[in-house]
Amino acid sequence: MRPAPVLCALTLTALVALTGCGGAPSGAAESLDQVPVPEWFTKPADRTDGDHVVRTYLNLPKGGAQVELGYAQALDRAGWRYGKAEPRCRSAAQAAGADGCWTAGELALAYRAGGNDSGEDSRGPSTLTVVIAAAA
Repeated sequence: MRPAPVLCALTLTALVALTGCGGAPSGAAESLDQVPVPEWFTKPADRTDGDHVVRTYLNLPKGGAQVELGYAQALDRAGWRYGKAEPRCRSAAQAAGADGCWTAGELALAYRAGGNDSGEDSRGPSTLTVVIAAAA
Protein backbone atom coordinates (compact mmCIF):
# COMPACT_ATOMS: atom_id res chain seq x y z
CA MET A 1 0.00 0.00 0.00
CA ARG A 2 1.41 3.39 -1.03
CA PRO A 3 1.25 6.34 1.39
CA ALA A 4 -1.18 9.07 0.47
CA PRO A 5 0.34 12.19 -1.15
CA VAL A 6 -0.93 14.31 1.74
CA LEU A 7 0.91 12.12 4.25
CA CYS A 8 4.12 12.45 2.21
CA ALA A 9 3.75 16.23 2.07
CA LEU A 10 3.15 16.45 5.83
CA THR A 11 6.16 14.27 6.54
CA LEU A 12 8.37 16.41 4.31
CA THR A 13 7.08 19.60 5.95
CA ALA A 14 7.83 18.19 9.39
CA LEU A 15 11.36 17.20 8.37
CA VAL A 16 12.06 20.65 6.94
CA ALA A 17 10.78 22.29 10.13
CA LEU A 18 12.87 20.02 12.35
CA THR A 19 16.09 20.37 10.37
CA GLY A 20 15.76 24.09 9.75
CA CYS A 21 16.04 23.76 5.99
CA GLY A 22 14.15 26.12 3.76
CA GLY A 23 13.79 28.94 6.23
CA ALA A 24 15.64 31.87 7.70
CA PRO A 25 19.04 30.98 9.17
CA SER A 26 18.91 30.05 12.82
CA GLY A 27 20.75 32.45 15.10
CA ALA A 28 20.64 35.26 12.52
CA ALA A 29 18.81 37.79 14.69
CA GLU A 30 21.04 36.89 17.65
CA SER A 31 24.12 37.49 15.48
CA LEU A 32 22.78 40.93 14.55
CA ASP A 33 22.27 41.68 18.25
CA GLN A 34 26.05 41.26 18.70
CA VAL A 35 26.81 44.12 16.28
CA PRO A 36 27.59 47.23 18.40
CA VAL A 37 25.65 49.85 16.43
CA PRO A 38 26.25 53.55 17.11
CA GLU A 39 24.28 55.01 20.02
CA TRP A 40 22.21 57.17 17.66
CA PHE A 41 20.68 54.10 15.97
CA THR A 42 17.02 53.56 16.73
CA LYS A 43 15.51 50.33 18.03
CA PRO A 44 15.33 47.83 15.15
CA ALA A 45 12.38 45.79 13.94
CA ASP A 46 12.99 42.23 12.70
CA ARG A 47 10.97 40.10 10.32
CA THR A 48 11.49 36.92 8.36
CA ASP A 49 11.21 37.06 4.58
CA GLY A 50 11.60 33.56 3.13
CA ASP A 51 15.22 32.50 3.64
CA HIS A 52 16.25 35.88 5.07
CA VAL A 53 15.99 37.75 8.33
CA VAL A 54 15.40 41.44 7.66
CA ARG A 55 16.25 44.04 10.30
CA THR A 56 15.07 47.60 9.75
CA TYR A 57 16.18 50.73 11.57
CA LEU A 58 13.78 53.64 10.97
CA ASN A 59 14.17 57.39 11.52
CA LEU A 60 17.94 57.42 11.89
CA PRO A 61 19.01 61.05 12.44
CA LYS A 62 21.79 61.05 9.83
CA GLY A 63 22.06 60.76 6.06
CA GLY A 64 22.34 57.46 4.20
CA ALA A 65 26.11 57.58 3.66
CA GLN A 66 26.74 58.26 7.37
CA VAL A 67 24.35 55.47 8.35
CA GLU A 68 26.10 52.97 6.06
CA LEU A 69 29.54 54.03 7.31
CA GLY A 70 28.44 53.69 10.94
CA TYR A 71 27.03 50.22 10.32
CA ALA A 72 30.13 49.11 8.38
CA GLN A 73 32.35 50.17 11.27
CA ALA A 74 30.10 48.29 13.72
CA LEU A 75 30.26 45.13 11.60
CA ASP A 76 34.04 45.38 11.41
CA ARG A 77 34.30 45.75 15.20
CA ALA A 78 32.06 42.69 15.62
CA GLY A 79 34.36 40.55 13.46
CA TRP A 80 32.36 40.48 10.22
CA ARG A 81 34.40 40.60 6.99
CA TYR A 82 33.47 42.41 3.78
CA GLY A 83 33.57 40.61 0.42
CA LYS A 84 32.67 42.49 -2.74
CA ALA A 85 30.61 40.27 -5.05
CA GLU A 86 31.65 37.12 -3.21
CA PRO A 87 29.57 34.17 -4.54
CA ARG A 88 28.36 33.10 -1.11
CA CYS A 89 26.92 36.59 -0.64
CA ARG A 90 24.60 36.52 -3.63
CA SER A 91 21.30 35.89 -1.81
CA ALA A 92 21.71 38.56 0.87
CA ALA A 93 23.17 41.13 -1.54
CA GLN A 94 20.36 40.69 -4.06
CA ALA A 95 17.68 40.91 -1.36
CA ALA A 96 19.19 44.14 0.01
CA GLY A 97 20.00 45.66 -3.37
CA ALA A 98 23.69 45.85 -2.46
CA ASP A 99 26.88 45.17 -4.44
CA GLY A 100 28.70 43.15 -1.80
CA CYS A 101 28.16 41.71 1.63
CA TRP A 102 29.70 40.91 4.96
CA THR A 103 30.26 37.38 6.27
CA ALA A 104 30.70 35.79 9.67
CA GLY A 105 30.78 32.02 9.98
CA GLU A 106 27.91 30.58 7.98
CA LEU A 107 26.05 33.89 7.69
CA ALA A 108 26.06 36.51 4.94
CA LEU A 109 24.75 40.04 5.50
CA ALA A 110 24.04 42.97 3.19
CA TYR A 111 22.44 46.34 3.87
CA ARG A 112 21.25 49.49 2.22
CA ALA A 113 20.36 52.90 3.60
CA GLY A 114 17.83 55.26 2.15
CA GLY A 115 15.77 58.28 3.04
CA ASN A 116 12.53 58.21 5.02
CA ASP A 117 10.61 60.11 2.36
CA SER A 118 12.54 63.21 3.36
CA GLY A 119 13.51 63.95 -0.21
CA GLU A 120 17.06 64.68 0.92
CA ASP A 121 19.09 61.53 1.58
CA SER A 122 22.18 63.44 2.71
CA ARG A 123 20.42 64.92 5.74
CA GLY A 124 18.16 62.22 7.07
CA PRO A 125 16.15 60.89 8.60
CA SER A 126 17.26 57.61 7.09
CA THR A 127 16.23 53.97 7.09
CA LEU A 128 18.73 51.13 7.19
CA THR A 129 17.59 47.74 5.92
CA VAL A 130 19.82 44.81 6.85
CA VAL A 131 19.33 41.40 5.21
CA ILE A 132 21.00 38.30 6.65
CA ALA A 133 21.02 34.84 5.09
CA ALA A 134 22.93 31.59 5.30
CA ALA A 135 26.03 31.84 3.13
CA ALA A 136 25.52 29.75 -0.02
